[in-house]
Amino acid sequence: MYDPLGSFNRIRDFYISYLETAFYIRDPGVASERRRLLESPGSLATEPIIEPLSRYESVGFKLHELVHEGSDDRLPGLDSRQRKAFVHLVLSGLFDAEPTKEAEGLPQAKYGMHTHQAEMLKRGISAGNPSVVTSGTGSGKTEAFLLPVFAKLASEGINWEPPDQNFLSERWWQDSNGQPLPSYTALPNRPLASNPTGSPFAAQRKGERRPAAVRALVLYPMNALVEDQLARLRHALDSDQARSCMDRFFRGNRIFLGKYTSATPTTGYHYDPAPRDDEHKRRERKLKKLFKAVCQMQRTQDAARDHDDPEATFLFPSVDGNEMTSRWDMQEHPPDVLITNTSMLNAMLAREVDSPIFRKTREWLRSREDSYFFLILDELHLQRGSAGTEVSFLLRLLIERLGLDDPRHRHKLRILASSASLPLEGQAGEISLQYLWDFFGSNGTWNEPNQTAKRSKEDWRNCILPGKAVRLALPDGILKPEYFADFLAAHQRPGDSLAYPVDPTASETPWRNLCTHLAPKLAHASLANVVKACIEVASLHLEKACLHHKTGDRSATPTDVVCDRLFGKQSELESRALRGILLLRGLGDLYRTWFPGAPIIEATSFRIHFFFRSIEGLFAPALLGDTSKRGNQIIGPLTVERGLRFSNVGGRQQRLLELIYCECCGELFFAGMKGGRIGSSLLELLPVDPDLDGLPDSASSQLFEDLTAETFGVFWPKSDVQPMPAGQNVGDWRRASLDPITGMVRLANNRMDPWQDETQMHGYFYERREVRDRHRRTSTDPGSCVPYACPSCGISYEFRKKGYRLSPIRNFRTGFSKTTQLFVTEIFELLHKVTNNPKLVSFSDSRQDAAKAALDIERRHHEDLARQILIDTINETIRSRPGREELRSAYEKNKAETIKATENDDPRLDDLQAEGKRLRALLKAADDPHDSYLADSRNSRQPRVSGAATRQVSTEAVPASLRPAWCASSG
Repeated sequence: MYDPLGSFNRIRDFYISYLETAFYIRDPGVASERRRLLESPGSLATEPIIEPLSRYESVGFKLHELVHEGSDDRLPGLDSRQRKAFVHLVLSGLFDAEPTKEAEGLPQAKYGMHTHQAEMLKRGISAGNPSVVTSGTGSGKTEAFLLPVFAKLASEGINWEPPDQNFLSERWWQDSNGQPLPSYTALPNRPLASNPTGSPFAAQRKGERRPAAVRALVLYPMNALVEDQLARLRHALDSDQARSCMDRFFRGNRIFLGKYTSATPTTGYHYDPAPRDDEHKRRERKLKKLFKAVCQMQRTQDAARDHDDPEATFLFPSVDGNEMTSRWDMQEHPPDVLITNTSMLNAMLAREVDSPIFRKTREWLRSREDSYFFLILDELHLQRGSAGTEVSFLLRLLIERLGLDDPRHRHKLRILASSASLPLEGQAGEISLQYLWDFFGSNGTWNEPNQTAKRSKEDWRNCILPGKAVRLALPDGILKPEYFADFLAAHQRPGDSLAYPVDPTASETPWRNLCTHLAPKLAHASLANVVKACIEVASLHLEKACLHHKTGDRSATPTDVVCDRLFGKQSELESRALRGILLLRGLGDLYRTWFPGAPIIEATSFRIHFFFRSIEGLFAPALLGDTSKRGNQIIGPLTVERGLRFSNVGGRQQRLLELIYCECCGELFFAGMKGGRIGSSLLELLPVDPDLDGLPDSASSQLFEDLTAETFGVFWPKSDVQPMPAGQNVGDWRRASLDPITGMVRLANNRMDPWQDETQMHGYFYERREVRDRHRRTSTDPGSCVPYACPSCGISYEFRKKGYRLSPIRNFRTGFSKTTQLFVTEIFELLHKVTNNPKLVSFSDSRQDAAKAALDIERRHHEDLARQILIDTINETIRSRPGREELRSAYEKNKAETIKATENDDPRLDDLQAEGKRLRALLKAADDPHDSYLADSRNSRQPRVSGAATRQVSTEAVPASLRPAWCASSG
């Protein structure tokens, strides 16, 4: 994304446009104030935050140089053959490689390793050296803890016994051509009553001769991180290059990885050790489920391989490669690299069906002196408090289960982890050491069998690898904003809010003008040097603006602070200048595209954080005014903060009430929870409180659709019209007054008319009767808080089916799934403007939420696409329809031909009469005011009003013939 701030503005405006369309407000003053509120920072979105990504020091060698003599101290314990296998394996996908040199046949690493990666590699392959890497985002922490794993796998793999000739050549669910069988019934040897022990299932690794065991267990705190890292591991271990490397160095063997989470098919035993009489039926159900799952995996992978983007294949499991995709396979042959989360590990340790994974790993660890077990924890900093204590005990149980607590074997445990931070200095450093000691104890610190020396937290002091950030000399002075504003303007197109890349060779002037300010000495240098200098110097200024004011460390900084530090003040010009300097840095990604062969840009990378939120509702105090006058301001300052109870109006605290509206006409209402009722005529409106029943896991605001007439009240601030009926025998709109200060509502009764009090706001309050409505609801049922019909426009949802919204009155809350879909749509459009293969990864803390979000995005996108096609078709029909005069001429011609055909007994008479009927209908439609209204308003928003033909509800005249159409479309 080259223009991040322009993209932010576009996303925000798009979201606000949606809110204005979906949550239409009739009152233009309130609608304008809502837009101002949503555009202000902190309401709908915060100011974007700019985070510089530290650059880390690299070692003086590259990965491919580890094959040379003299690398023993860098890869202790590996001989030249093992080092060569390791380098080929790592450069097959874990690290980027240059094209292979023909002479050596050795891949060349593109980049050098960071110091913390090299140190993690050296420590991780040696016993008794636990390591926790704490470098920043984008510093290669994942690669750091995978390097020692790959080194040990490579050193072991070159000695594996070769598998059978047909190893991995077929799958049990495939036909002779390698395609999935058409149905489960096509499988041979299925479990039946006549064949109770039959099973078509065959182990994936059948024919393998080397020992199967878990060499590395990678633990993630949540499934979302598991899925994210799986793509990287597939690229490293299951790419074509990786398979070729394993064929060459491991004698046809494979390094297998497996994801073991709740999503991995299928649960239960393959063969139950305590079978029942109908055991074959259970296995048939399980096999059907597994058959369907693996067939779908294969079809998905085939579709991904047909995709233009080769990286798409690594987003999905491959059933013909090195990934194990079923629990039965992993229980029979544990994968070398097992990826799971702490919750699933807890379940696996407790289940008998998963015990073979740990038993076979334990047997392998005991059978060989050179065996090893990597325990890897990502995001270690998340393991805190009581939950962290549970994980610590869980890991100790795992270590005991594997026999790694035995003094003869405990040196085989290698603990590696990554964490956001673990400070080393002062009191914070002592806390870090105590945390590691409490979490791991002495596990992982033993380097020889049967050691007796005592261990303490000091043994963890040298295990933290923070990474060494590169410190650059940062420039001084304040920048002149006009240079960067001009640079931005040079990259914008008329009528488009975004800025786009322009090849400097086709537009050299903006770059040279900018260089006269950023690097005057290079202003007349070659264009490549000018562009390089502008990008590098601008990134230094940006990095300086993001330094913490106390510690001097790089930190995420709001854009308004960055703008002030760069240009000395904030205004429209400085805001455009900040956008221009970020655009300048973003264009650095295209530098080697513009200038092939030029040196790499030495510039800091930045991450831009956008924070948007779903709107939980719209809230405002009531202002005392004449509710009978349209345009008279009776609604106070708006807010989207649900937790507030009062608002300051003119130095006085007033009750904050929720605003709800009619989705058909845009009429506004005050609403709130019903407080303690005094008698039959006095009650209080209060804010909607969170639902505390779900504490501590899922407390959230109560949904408007779940509120009842017993607990929620609605006040209509209108006193000049008679309310339309609320619905047959359901409830009434009673004359009432609202106290703007306290939120107290006084209802009319036989002895008192609340409209007589001039210090109160006059209107109507909805009172529901104690009867069952058409949908068998009472006042205690969800959704009964609002009437079937709007009192202003009269549109009723009474005859809808239950399960749909039964009232046009709703609140201003945006649904999470719809919000997500809107953002996905807009972000994809933005990405399409800068790349041909845009990608978007959406994370969720749970698989259920992730699946729901994915389904909602797809379903709602399909609905929006169908609406768009319908609108485009209608507009195209209107545009292509002949005009009234053209129709009149055609009709007169048809009329004359019809008369002539009648006189001459022409056989075309029936066709002419049918054509005349069609032309008369088109002429009638051309004179229809309903049709002309639609044609005139298709590009502008009109108030959606309806109701009795005798009552004017809007200052704009709307034909009565429109009302049924609008009523139908409102559903």
